[in-house]
Amino acid sequence: MYEAAALDGAGVWKQIRHITLPSLRSVNQVLVLVLFLWTFNDFNTPFVLFGKAAPEAADLISLHIYQSSFQTWNFGTGSAMSVLLLLFLLVVTGVYLLLTTRGRKTSDV
Repeated sequence: MYEAAALDGAGVWKQIRHITLPSLRSVNQVLVLVLFLWTFNDFNTPFVLFGKAAPEAADLISLHIYQSSFQTWNFGTGSAMSVLLLLFLLVVTGVYLLLTTRGRKTSDV
């Protein structure tokens, strides 16, 4: 494809824009989704940085679930927050997939 584009007079930037990026669209879609979910649910980094008592500016949902469950021994609240987080992430994932796959032919997937 690159040779045909070069014969047609396409430069490097046009080849990247019209051949490379569309070829990587499905991979980038999955990569962005996985990185979003991974970053949103990250627990280790803030816990190692702040310990059990994170400052108010760093009150992430994962740390809040941990504090509710294991510091106050309120497992019901922690599990309810975890289920709500799961539902939120499912909705965000569904909306993201709908927006990124809209208008694409089924042969591209």
